[in-house]
Amino acid sequence: MKAQQYDIFISYSSLDKTIVADLVQAFERYGWKVWWDTKVPPGMTWDSYIRDSLESSRCIIPVWSTNSVNSKWVREEVLEAERIEVPIIPIVIDEVEIPFGYRQIQAANMAGWNKGKKKEEFQSLIERVRSVLGENVAEKTSAKGKAGDTRLLNKVMPALIRLGNEIRNLKLETIPARFSKRGMLIFSGVFIVVLLSWFLYLSPLLKFQAAKTWGDPSPEMMVINGRAWLAENLNIPLDSMSWCYDDKAANCMKYGRLYTWENARDACSFLGEGWRLPTNEEWSDLAMFAGGYYKWEVQDSVADPGKGFQSLAKGGNTGFNILLGGGRDIHGNFDFLEKLGAYWSGTESDSGYYFTYIFLGADSALYQTVAPKESAAYCRCIKD
Repeated sequence: MKAQQYDIFISYSSLDKTIVADLVQAFERYGWKVWWDTKVPPGMTWDSYIRDSLESSRCIIPVWSTNSVNSKWVREEVLEAERIEVPIIPIVIDEVEIPFGYRQIQAANMAGWNKGKKKEEFQSLIERVRSVLGENVAEKTSAKGKAGDTRLLNKVMPALIRLGNEIRNLKLETIPARFSKRGMLIFSGVFIVVLLSWFLYLSPLLKFQAAKTWGDPSPEMMVINGRAWLAENLNIPLDSMSWCYDDKAANCMKYGRLYTWENARDACSFLGEGWRLPTNEEWSDLAMFAGGYYKWEVQDSVADPGKGFQSLAKGGNTGFNILLGGGRDIHGNFDFLEKLGAYWSGTESDSGYYFTYIFLGADSALYQTVAPKESAAYCRCIKD
C-alpha cells in the first residue's frame, strides 16, 4: 500500500459531477482531503492514475445513481478497492438498485441530501467516515486546522498549574529576604494570570471580543456583544435557489453562497439545533455595537455608519470579517462583486420584503434596507 495522500476517494459517474461537487465541498468542511479528479497527469495512463490514487486513499465512497450503476469504471474501482482492502462506504443518490455483487455493504440513502433533506443520514455518513478514518469526534479540529479554545485551555492549564506549584514550593532560603512567602504566592498568581491572558487574548486563535467554538459540521462561531454568530458566510448548497456568484464554485469558497430568503432560513437550520437567521433587531444591535448604520428608508443615520462598516468588514476590529460578495437580483443577474455585500435578516418589513443589511464599499458605510425575498443575498446565521 502506498503512502496515504487522500482521506476519501470518490467513485462516480461524470454525469453526476454537479451533485458530487457539493458532496466534496461538504467533506472538505471537515478538513478531509478528497480525490475526485478526472484529469490524468502527463505521462500517466488512466488505469495507473486511478490505481495509484485509490491505493493512496484511506477509504472509497462509491456514489450509486441511475448513471453510475451502468458505469464500467465505477464497478471496477469498487472491485479494485475490495481487492487492495480499501474500506468501502457506499451511498446512493437516486432510487436505484445497486448492481448484483456490490450489495454486501449497506449503502447510505443520500437521495436529496443537498436539498436540505436526509440530515440524519448525512450525519450518519459523516460518523461512518470518521470511524473508518480512526478519528475521535471530540478531538476533531475545524476545517481550517485550528483547535477550539477549550482544547487550547485544557493543554495550557496543566502547565500553568505545574509552574505555579514549582514557584510556590521554592525553598525560602533561595529567595531574597525582601520577598515574603505571601509575596511569592501573589507573584506566582499574577504570573499565571499574565500567561493565561496571553494565551486567551493575544493568541491568533481568538479575535477581539470574540470567543470561537466549533460544532458539527464544524461551523465556526464567534460571540459578539453577547450573541453567537456564524463567523463566516454560510456555504451549504440547497437546491436551485442558492448560487455561487456568477455560478463559479470558487466564489462560493471565497464569499459563501447566495440564498433567497426562504432558503437562507432553511440553510441556517441545517447547521443544527438553535441556528437561525438573525432578526432585524439583532442586526441593528450588532451594527450599533460596531459603531452605527444608516436607515435607507428614512434617510437617517444612527450613530456612525462608516464606523459600523469598518468594524465589521474584513480586517475590522470585531473580527466579523464581512465580505463584499455582490448579490443576485430577482431576474437572475449577478452584480456588484467587491462593491457591496448584502445580508439577510429574518424579519419581514412589508409583504414579501425583508430587512437586509448592505455593506457598501464605495461609501464605506453600513445600510439597513429591504429586499424582495426572491432576490439572493448572503447569510450570517445566529445561534440561540
